[in-house]
Amino acid sequence: MSSPSGGRPLPAIHVLDSDSAAKIAAGEVVERPASVAKELLENAIDAGAAHITLEMQDGGLSLLRVTDDGQGIPASELELAFQRHATSKIVNADDLQAVATLGFRGEALPSIATVAQVLVTTRTAGATAGARLELHAGQVVQAGAAGCALGTTLTVRNLFYNTPARFKFLKSPLAEGGQVTRVASQLALAYPGIAFTLRGDGRTIFQSSGNGDLRDVVARLYGAEVSRAMLDVELCEGLQVRGLVSHPSLHRSNRNALSLFVNGRWVQSRPLLHAVEEAYSSLLMVGQHPLAVLHINLDPSQVDVNVHPAKSEVKFAAERQVYARLRQAVAAALDWAAAQQNTTGPRLTPETEAAPSLFASDEGWPAASFPGAVPAMSWGRDAPPAQAWAMPGASASEGSVLPMLRVLGQVAQSYIVAEGPGGLYLVDQHAAHERVRLDELERAQAAASGRLPDVQPLLQPLTLELAPALLAAAEQARPELLKLGFELEPFGDRTYLLRSIPAVVPLAEARHTLSAILDDLLLDVPGETHEEHLLHSLACHSAVRAGQLLSQEEMRALLGALEACRQPRACAHGRPTMVHLSQAQLEREFGRR
Repeated sequence: MSSPSGGRPLPAIHVLDSDSAAKIAAGEVVERPASVAKELLENAIDAGAAHITLEMQDGGLSLLRVTDDGQGIPASELELAFQRHATSKIVNADDLQAVATLGFRGEALPSIATVAQVLVTTRTAGATAGARLELHAGQVVQAGAAGCALGTTLTVRNLFYNTPARFKFLKSPLAEGGQVTRVASQLALAYPGIAFTLRGDGRTIFQSSGNGDLRDVVARLYGAEVSRAMLDVELCEGLQVRGLVSHPSLHRSNRNALSLFVNGRWVQSRPLLHAVEEAYSSLLMVGQHPLAVLHINLDPSQVDVNVHPAKSEVKFAAERQVYARLRQAVAAALDWAAAQQNTTGPRLTPETEAAPSLFASDEGWPAASFPGAVPAMSWGRDAPPAQAWAMPGASASEGSVLPMLRVLGQVAQSYIVAEGPGGLYLVDQHAAHERVRLDELERAQAAASGRLPDVQPLLQPLTLELAPALLAAAEQARPELLKLGFELEPFGDRTYLLRSIPAVVPLAEARHTLSAILDDLLLDVPGETHEEHLLHSLACHSAVRAGQLLSQEEMRALLGALEACRQPRACAHGRPTMVHLSQAQLEREFGRR
């Protein structure tokens, strides 16, 4: 077996120079602007700040500035704060058994300073003057006294200017700014008693009051209608669980609105996320996820926060008990809501009020997607009739690469079961309709010179209050969204008027679909242009979902439309639309071969 170096002898063992070692260490902490923002905001929280302001430019790449009114850093300790392993939050390794602060490694400030230009001004309560320190690439450029308010202002400019290779691993400024916004939003949810302000490129994106009311923060992030629809969660015996979760009729197509905090620390924990979603088992369709803001508090000695360089993961001494208690707390809130509906009559039904998306609006809520509910189906204007199946042996040049299929039924309200000359076919109904929808949209755009010809103008425009993370995405993408049929008009700091929608989007689903498309814009997909990304997103979010019951005729029509597609075996995102079990495979499974 050859060595990784291709058989060449490895160089002699040596100690890295301090500059290389510092940059490697920085890479463990500073991955992107959002990781810098997280470290700086957590330092401000640990300093006891009541008001914290975060400013950014170009998604945080040109500028990140955090200003707080916390206790400040003594002038005599300011340079020491930028040395590796320097911290005021633990004294020795024994303190790691019960960490009570967000930051404690002593790595954040020196790591940030190594790959950026940093300026910090700070003043403590007893000092007559403040202190100022400027560093470039980790080296002190200037230090001295400065006039400043109580607290600390730390400015990070030109992140990664001295490590340009890191830029190829970053996404667009829009996507990076979205991640910074997400970090700030999560910490605002973690600490509703602190007033957070987030500004991006001179515009206020988000501002919380700091009044301690979690619902108020949720309202400012997701809209007042969403806040009012959330259910209280409270479990105070032993391990404490407090917060808000959504009614089953209020859901999203991703987990971005699932926020979990352990002793005030925002964590990404698959077991905890699974515990929350398990409480919604059978209440949500496949692919739909609840909204939740849950604070879990337990003895610090029972949780290890030192298992990840970015402190985003934790490990519990009794993980099963934590899982069970969290699931119990969420399930209790859902059971209470169900009991209330049984007593007073359902408040949220498909025919009356329905679930809000991450938009708030004065006009009411968009139509809910309940398990088993079926929207009006449209498999495509140019789709062949259900009887026009491809014949065996048809060539790809004739536009057909599928065999003749006979619909047998549906499995889990998600997969169409069909029989063909080569055996059994399982067709993913969402992926199949996504492919059909994409082909339809591409043909329509080509015929209309890059713009969808079929648009629904709205007689009464919808007023949309966008979540902070989506503001920049909406503003930047307005011209491309208009080509798709979404006409957005600014109407205040966080509000837009939606004046038209694509014809393929039902009016009741307009908010949900646009919300999902804007969410997708925060993700960069390699190999896709911005326009292709939008088109693929519209195809995905306007397609029939998994978990929806289809009639035999609808299933036959969908397969007929899929057969007419250019590439019927993959959806817009490259996932397969079908799985083929050959007759030979079936015979082997049943012992006939």
